[in-house]
Amino acid sequence: MTNNNTQKHVFIGMSGGVDSSASVKILLDQNYKVTGVTFVGLGKEEQKFQTGKNAFLGKSSRKCCSAEEVIVAKQVCFHLGIDHITLDLAESFKTMVRDPFLNSYLKGETPNPCMLCNRFVKLGALVDFALKNGADYVAMGHYTDVELIDGEYLLKAGKDKNKDQSYFLALLKPEILPYLIFPLANKDKDEVRAIVDASPLPLKGDKVESQDICFVDDDYRDYLKLQGVPKNEGEMTLDDKIVGTHEGVAFYALGQRRGLGIAVGKKVFIREIDATNNKITLGEKPTSFEFTVNDLNIFSSKLQDGEWDIQIRYRSSRVRGTIKFIDKDTIAVTLSEVQEIVTPGQYAVFYKNDYIYGAGKIITTKLLD
Repeated sequence: MTNNNTQKHVFIGMSGGVDSSASVKILLDQNYKVTGVTFVGLGKEEQKFQTGKNAFLGKSSRKCCSAEEVIVAKQVCFHLGIDHITLDLAESFKTMVRDPFLNSYLKGETPNPCMLCNRFVKLGALVDFALKNGADYVAMGHYTDVELIDGEYLLKAGKDKNKDQSYFLALLKPEILPYLIFPLANKDKDEVRAIVDASPLPLKGDKVESQDICFVDDDYRDYLKLQGVPKNEGEMTLDDKIVGTHEGVAFYALGQRRGLGIAVGKKVFIREIDATNNKITLGEKPTSFEFTVNDLNIFSSKLQDGEWDIQIRYRSSRVRGTIKFIDKDTIAVTLSEVQEIVTPGQYAVFYKNDYIYGAGKIITTKLLD
């Protein structure tokens, strides 16, 4: 979003990475007063454990908002001569992101914690903090944009389609959009790397990017076990016959093929997860073109019954489809093309001409035989 500014004050969320660091440089070149802010989502003991383990393994965390990344963010701000604030949001992060992540798996879903983090913590809490502390705007190093279209603020896909992160921001509260600036909206990754390499910054443009999920090391199942989720054995069925047992629905995901611990003479996938009855159904890879969403987040009154471009997971292509409101918070979706593994717990985002008009959580799918 373009703003006329006379030394307006921008608080920018900084991860210590290339994108947020380049964004700071762009904002300074545009004559904004800039303050860097890095939030910490892990408690002190967890930070200590993570840092100690990485030191033992001889590697950095590659996780956004880790202790190491906070240090890099501070160094970037020092080199550019701007203030830096570390914001402790561990309690909010636990309540709004980590607990729902765990509970979603217990319900047989596959969650997307990054979207909740952006809504409630990374941008939600940051905007609240910034505006209360003298900021005019909040900036982030995402490859997306905000534009005012017919009196409504909408998110727009970034120029670099390989890096576009608009999908991840589709749950942002609509009322914060007027306060957001995305300096990388019209940049591609090569341009951003070049900005960093040409600047007096303590990092290089080829710095490895942070990896998702920030609070899970390698396997989400290990995280669930560390959080005390117990084994809860149940039936695995194939063609209505019991072919094995599972350790609990929380430790499995729709579409999973590996790690099932059974041999049935052919390739099988998890087709359905019934958390209520603690049952997993196996079969062909699950496919669908009809599903429902709720927990709607609507940016525009123009999100109405009709045809839309619909994205059902990050990195998937948008598919043409129709939506129909069942009630004010539930939409039935019919896609024009069959999709693999339409997953409850993930989000469907509704686009038109690269603009996001709304999104909702996938709750049920109609499987094809």
